[in-house]
Amino acid sequence: MKTNQSQILEPSTSSQLSGVDEPIPSLLTYYCTALVNIARDNSIDLDKLSAEIGIDLNVEDNVLAQYHFTPEHHALLVASLTATLNDEFLGSTSYRAKPGTYKLVFEILTACETLGDAIDRCCKLYAAITDDIQFSLTDDGIMAVLDVRVDKPDVDRYFYTRESIMRGFHRLFSALISVNIPLHDVSFTHQCSVPAIEYTRVFHCPCSFSQPAQTLRFDKRYLDYRVRIDPNNWHIIWQTSQYRMDCVSLPEAGSLTELIKKEATSVFLSTQHFPTLDEMAINHHKSVPTLRRILKADDLSYSEIKEDIRKSVVLRWLDNPSASLAEVAEIGGFAEANGLSRAFKQWYEITPSEYRKQRALKQRALK
Repeated sequence: MKTNQSQILEPSTSSQLSGVDEPIPSLLTYYCTALVNIARDNSIDLDKLSAEIGIDLNVEDNVLAQYHFTPEHHALLVASLTATLNDEFLGSTSYRAKPGTYKLVFEILTACETLGDAIDRCCKLYAAITDDIQFSLTDDGIMAVLDVRVDKPDVDRYFYTRESIMRGFHRLFSALISVNIPLHDVSFTHQCSVPAIEYTRVFHCPCSFSQPAQTLRFDKRYLDYRVRIDPNNWHIIWQTSQYRMDCVSLPEAGSLTELIKKEATSVFLSTQHFPTLDEMAINHHKSVPTLRRILKADDLSYSEIKEDIRKSVVLRWLDNPSASLAEVAEIGGFAEANGLSRAFKQWYEITPSEYRKQRALKQRALK
């Protein structure tokens, strides 16, 4: 999506950003600035890139640090640099990963039985793809430890690839099991690029820097979780994930109500939780009252949208006989199977078990 010149970003005042004399760049701003520097290092025409993105990028870093970058700008920069360099690693390794490599890895991992199997296969796939970035998985009896080794860290001058790998694969592994995996801690081998609190807001756990290894640690029980990508849904998760920055969805073509539905569906499929209305308003640059009025004009409320999405997910998984009621309840965002039964009976006046029996009888009658 291209942005016209009237939408070009202008530097904000420091008080708008942080309330202090000098603006403190957010992690998103840092990443966008790093991408611009990667473009400079590779002699990419910044005037052309500016026209594609809709932002004047031919400025100093201290000016870029004052821009109100959005996740959409980040996604557009990544897409443009990937296409121009023909490399999903953005020139940060000696091996060039052709566009589509990450998507192929995602598709291969969806065929695995458990998350542990998927991570093991991921480690093997990257060992076959490149020597520059390697993964290994161990556990200490309680925590699973994913170690990410970058063989030539000096090439990744702005730490962009190292950090995007950590974010991207945490998001991918969470999507595979339809659960947002809580991280215990994250460590990086490089120094902190922005105030540490920014990393905590992204990973939702303690983050440490200048460590001997780069790792993600999480409860090893998640390794036994089954891969739950529904063939009817995985492409939705993929399409939205490439336009997201740390679980923040981006606008697409369509009415705002449809965008809200798509975003809420994508986040729910990945995490079993819905974004709050406040978060939706921020993501779509609206006030909460304005967003409510827009939904009301379409005879909807955000509560109704969430309930419709939950119903759809539950019905789809009840139609899958291999999923137990406990699993359907978890996927549907219920704490226990009893919660699913109560809600389902309120929706359809029958229990989930009765629904499955009726569906089975209808299917036998059709044969």
